Amino acid sequence: MASSRTTACLLLLAAALVCSSVGAAETMPPTAKGLSLGYYDKRCPQAESIVFNFLQEAIAKDVGLAAALLRLHVHDCFVHGCDASILLDVDGATPADEKSKEEEPHRHSLTPRPSAFKAIDDLRDLLDAACGGTIVSCSDIVTLAARDSVRLAGGPSYPVPLGRRDGLNSASEKAVLDALPPPSSNITELLSFLGKLNLDENDLVVLSNVGIAHCPLFGNRLYPKQDEPTMNKWFGGQLKLVRLKNDADNSAAPEQDLYSDARTKPLVTKFAGDQSAFFEQFVISMWKMGAEN
Repeated sequence: MASSRTTACLLLLAAALVCSSVGAAETMPPTAKGLSLGYYDKRCPQAESIVFNFLQEAIAKDVGLAAALLRLHVHDCFVHGCDASILLDVDGATPADEKSKEEEPHRHSLTPRPSAFKAIDDLRDLLDAACGGTIVSCSDIVTLAARDSVRLAGGPSYPVPLGRRDGLNSASEKAVLDALPPPSSNITELLSFLGKLNLDENDLVVLSNVGIAHCPLFGNRLYPKQDEPTMNKWFGGQLKLVRLKNDADNSAAPEQDLYSDARTKPLVTKFAGDQSAFFEQFVISMWKMGAEN
């Protein structure tokens, strides 16, 4: 179980209240070349159940793991495609580099919780033992872990095409920073970024709910020099209870911008009032994003 101090500064942004099941409907985008549903049915038919059963127990002990695994998948796909390169050690990494990840707000926001990496390592060992070798790729393990985390957090259950190949080169800090838009990005910048991945405003709205937010990224919105008109007062008061520091100097307002921008506001309103529509689009967006390999 994560410490109360750690979990106090993590917000689950992708939790849903009611379970839903989404099938492989005809509305899904085409399956990417090389990927297929049931890819491991013959080579390791128990693979998907092993992942789910492991995460069911792990997330029951640490609910924050669900968001971390989902976020890990998103970061992996956005950097070099969904190839698990984010799992590889960066050559030349030093203790100072690791320290900077913890202290610099933007960099800190790009670093998934260590428990997510450990969960993937544990799953790797379990699958290798059950399948008789390295049959399931690390990138498929990350994909399955993200999918099952969504389900275990109360979101939709959906199939995912598998068969991804793992990358051999680690994602450098520069590659990560270049691939992921900073928290200060406006809607135009975010749409431009997602457009390069064949994603659109629908994907932006639903994928903006992915993962966790670290305190330094929105602390200045809780302790502004002037009244913050876009922050709900009750919600802000609840966040202050987690003992945020007053010296944070970065803003995490893109999600609020979604509601104020004419291109995305109708979608925000639609999805806020229709959980089924949100779940359906979320599955489509995850499918599209997961096609990057």
